[in-house]
Amino acid sequence: MRCHRSYIINVDHVQHISGNLQGYQLELSGFQDLVPVSRSYTRRIKTLLLKT
Repeated sequence: MRCHRSYIINVDHVQHISGNLQGYQLELSGFQDLVPVSRSYTRRIKTLLLKT
């Protein structure tokens, strides 16, 4: 699933989601850096992650 113009993620590897007014960031298993979620993909990512 695309979460940002520069990132495509596998939602099965999402360990944690954090966010504030600046936007959301995803923590993935096996990847040290935080992955940003752009404003245009925020609604899709939240909907998808709340279902799982």
